[in-house]
Amino acid sequence: MQVLPNFIEYLRGGLQLNLIVAVDFTASNGSPKDPSSLHYMNSAQPNQYQLVLRGVWDILSNYDSDQRIPAFGFGAKPHFNGGINSKSVNHCFPLNGDPKSSPEVIGFFNLMETYKRAVISC
Repeated sequence: MQVLPNFIEYLRGGLQLNLIVAVDFTASNGSPKDPSSLHYMNSAQPNQYQLVLRGVWDILSNYDSDQRIPAFGFGAKPHFNGGINSKSVNHCFPLNGDPKSSPEVIGFFNLMETYKRAVISC
């Protein structure tokens, strides 16, 4: 019987992960302007997506050596200044709104700022 290594053994062996983020902007999340929306921005506390992004970051960023995270959104009609201005629902767009540049953000702070700008544009 073959014994397969577990996750910790892979890490000890030098495994590197590359974190990638995709945020669901479909209508099921509600309008970001509605306080019951998962994307609702409240200066007093983070929204549900911000909490999840923080939790995922806190765990997986420890295994991502370059801290460069490709960040995408899906299920929205984003209207970024100087970037994507979609008239139909876009099922994969860079969270930074610029399809010509890299979708990567560096570090958690930039990920959160990029997410906030995307919420405003969707």
